[in-house]
Amino acid sequence: MEMLRKLKFYDHHKVKEFIIIDPYNNDFIVYAKDEEEDELQQIELKDAKWKSSLMNITIAREEKDIKFYFPDGKPFRSPEEWNQMFGKESVANAILEKEKEQERLAKEKALEEVARLKEALEQLSS
Repeated sequence: MEMLRKLKFYDHHKVKEFIIIDPYNNDFIVYAKDEEEDELQQIELKDAKWKSSLMNITIAREEKDIKFYFPDGKPFRSPEEWNQMFGKESVANAILEKEKEQERLAKEKALEEVARLKEALEQLSS
């Protein structure tokens, strides 16, 4: 029901392609319009795949999941692949490194301020 409401909304706002993806059932439905059509129409999928004329990407229903492909045919990386490449540990380490750098810069700035105030105090007492 929610997707039908969104379909009407996007159709009303002149969206040219609308894709409903159901990851639980490994399925997707494509709605598109060409220059002659004023409404989004459901597209019949050939070989369980579809190529977007706007984004030039391909969506394919495969054995275990739905895959997305770049125009050159290379697949998009899955969340699992991203986690392997930039795992949670890597992200956590990057955050810690950034925090350490911010602390170092703040300490450096504070020491510079102390030196400046010390110099000003010495000038006042002379």
